[in-house]
Amino acid sequence: WDDANGNLQVDSGEFNPNLPMEEWLGYNGFDPTNPGALVSSSTYDPDLNSPLLDEVTLSYERGIGSDIGISLTAYYKKRHHDVWYRNILLDDTLETLANWEEGGTLAFPDGSSKPYYNRIQGYKGTYMTNYDKSYQRYLALQFVFSKKLANRWMLEASLSLQDHKAFWDKNEFMGYAMSPGGAWYQVTTDPTNYDFYNEGVVAPQSGGSGLTDIYVNSRWDLRINGLYQLPGGLNLSAVFLAREGYVIPYYITYTRPGLADDNRFFEPGKKLGDDRLPTFWQLNMGLEKTFQISDRTSCTIYADGYNITNNKMNMAVTAKLGSTATGQAIRILNPGLFQFGVRVNF
Repeated sequence: WDDANGNLQVDSGEFNPNLPMEEWLGYNGFDPTNPGALVSSSTYDPDLNSPLLDEVTLSYERGIGSDIGISLTAYYKKRHHDVWYRNILLDDTLETLANWEEGGTLAFPDGSSKPYYNRIQGYKGTYMTNYDKSYQRYLALQFVFSKKLANRWMLEASLSLQDHKAFWDKNEFMGYAMSPGGAWYQVTTDPTNYDFYNEGVVAPQSGGSGLTDIYVNSRWDLRINGLYQLPGGLNLSAVFLAREGYVIPYYITYTRPGLADDNRFFEPGKKLGDDRLPTFWQLNMGLEKTFQISDRTSCTIYADGYNITNNKMNMAVTAKLGSTATGQAIRILNPGLFQFGVRVNF
């Protein structure tokens, strides 16, 4: 639409409704069959409601000494009836699988292939409703060991195991899937990518400051932190972190009719979460000594080391297949850093 006279209305000669679908694919809130309408073509389900979260937590805690305790906690969560932005087609019907047809075959660098699908009819708006059958399921088990400061040392350790997956109904795998706090997936959902996401892990993509393409999901996580009081009033502390590597969603790109940008398509036979970065681990340590100057004033001299082994762990790699950079690191853990300082309390 070219608003030639600047009146913010579609007038005669300003819109060409006869463009082939490859030129536009669809609109959100604008009806090309009635370009003069002043009301959005998007609408919502009168029964639209908030997403639902079912949650059960079971916990067992036990003291096994005057200063030692353990706990075991199990979690079950099910997020369902999330918001579904379902497309309204040009004929005023809601989009179903019948609006998709096989468009050709995608070839992958390893010689494998799979069919891709194109829309038959474009859309003019979205119908805001709730998913009926699609849901996310979260299962987790966490073990915690805790020893309070006694006999010159303290320690806390935790091991978490989790399984967070999405279960999609194929008839609902269309449109843009949203959930509280952001999108389920930052790609257009359609039959081509259904097998990759259905029963795959939920791996939100990082955002902000340009840190994209880092898909956060680890099925296990280990954390240990402790402190030991050395002679002479020196305190030595350490924090060890380890987790399963984040997800790598390897893909190829292909521009389908009606799309202005390349769309991502994923390897046949793979699920989101099958390919991952190497196991991540990091060790931080600190040494400090406090001098009591007066009843109300103290001075602490400290030295802290972060990633003291200078561990060059990959945080993200190039996931586009067929590139000379495929698998190469695009972000790594910050290098080893030492910090020295003085802290005065008064």
